[in-house]
Amino acid sequence: MAPRVLPFPLSPQPRAARCQQPRSDMHCRFEARRLTAFVLGPCPRIKILRIAWLDKKGHLERFLNDHYASHKCLPRGRHDLGVTENHGLRIGVLDFDRVRAQMRQALRREQQRSRRWSRLGAAFEKLRFPQ
Repeated sequence: MAPRVLPFPLSPQPRAARCQQPRSDMHCRFEARRLTAFVLGPCPRIKILRIAWLDKKGHLERFLNDHYASHKCLPRGRHDLGVTENHGLRIGVLDFDRVRAQMRQALRREQQRSRRWSRLGAAFEKLRFPQ
């Protein structure tokens, strides 16, 4: 009996091929900082909150850099980030796909807001300086 030929390969693609690869290591560092800033928000002014925020920031950046070093791409999907080393703060599960979608939405809102203001500015200039 002849072996049956499958229409698809049995071995899945390597993990690095499935990820969207950034252009360079510098691009990865920039994306990691952008993700960290979006997830954690601005640094608080109160000292005790700032200490916790800096601990979480370092933990998240370390996780992103370690993931990039081992997989040559930034994480996708849900990952349990666990507990920080310094103060034992629980970070929990982070869905990177949802974070990226929220970042895209925030960027679109900002672009729409800037377009609206530029149209208002152009209309105001026409009223101020009629031709």
